[in-house]
Amino acid sequence: SENATSEYIKDSIISLIDILINDDPSDLITVLASPFINISFKDIVEIKDKIEQDNITDINDLKKINSMKHFFGIYDSFKNNSMSMYKGFGILFNNYLLPTAITLGKDQFLTTNDIYNSIVEFFETSVLKDYNDITTYIQISSEVSEMMIGDNDSKVKLHTVHSAKGKQFDAVIYVPKKTKPSRI
Repeated sequence: SENATSEYIKDSIISLIDILINDDPSDLITVLASPFINISFKDIVEIKDKIEQDNITDINDLKKINSMKHFFGIYDSFKNNSMSMYKGFGILFNNYLLPTAITLGKDQFLTTNDIYNSIVEFFETSVLKDYNDITTYIQISSEVSEMMIGDNDSKVKLHTVHSAKGKQFDAVIYVPKKTKPSRI
C-alpha cells in the first residue's frame, strides 16, 4: 500500500474517523470528496459554501441537505453504536468502507483492510484508551507494519501481529507489549 492512491485512501479514512469521533466538520469537504461518500463536485461546492456562509460548526446542522444522506447514513450508523465504539468500527468497515474499497481496486482494498486491522489491534492490544488516539495509532501502525533490518542475507522483519497474517517465516519471535502476571 505504498502508492499515492493508497495514501489518499488512508488519509480519507483517517479524516472520516476523525469526524465520526470528534464531530469536527473541518475535514468534511475532504471526506465528502472521497470515493467512500462519492458526492458530486457541484454538491461539494454548495456544501462548502453553506458551511462558510452560515458559519456552521456543528455537523448535524447539515442533515437537511439531500446530497448528504449517504454520509449521514454512515455517521448515524456509527454514532448509534457509540456505546461500543469497537462495534461501531466493525459496522463502519464491514458495511461501508470495505465493500466500497473492493470496487476501487486491490491496493485500495488492501489499504482499507490494513487500517481496519490496525483498529482491531488498537482495541485488542493497545494500552491507549483515549479514542482520539485511534487516528495516531493508524498512522503509526501503517508506517511500521513492515521494516527491514540488516543486510539481504540476514533480514529481520518487524510486523504487527495483524500485518503478519498469511506470511510464512522460518522463525518467529513474538514480543507482547504487556505481559500478564502468572497466577500460581
